[in-house]
Amino acid sequence: MNLVIDTNILIKYAMGDDLARELFNSLTIDDNICVNDGILNEYKLILQRKKLKIAEEIQSEIMDIIKKKLEKYPDGEFKFNKDREDIKFLSCAKISNADYFISEDKALFSAQWKLNTKIVSMAEFLDSRK
Repeated sequence: MNLVIDTNILIKYAMGDDLARELFNSLTIDDNICVNDGILNEYKLILQRKKLKIAEEIQSEIMDIIKKKLEKYPDGEFKFNKDREDIKFLSCAKISNADYFISEDKALFSAQWKLNTKIVSMAEFLDSRK
């Protein structure tokens, strides 16, 4: 299953959010985390942001999980007027033909009609696996 995971999920994981940890623990051998260069760079920059005070060991833990499941795609274009920072995620979902784009950013849900990918919250994704 191809997944695109928004940065807000990584932050929640780093902050000890149980649902985010359950999500990452639920990943199977058949799951791929789809990324492009823009997403990988954002993951690294956000996790290293000083004001978040994420311990280096947690940063490494998160990036190790991602690297084990990583499926890399080229950067692409996507027309979305809400937040230009989200374009890299939406274009990756489209190019990778991702099954799910997991995010807690409700503004992204308005892009659903432009994708074959289901845009879901962590809880919705975990419910889909039951």
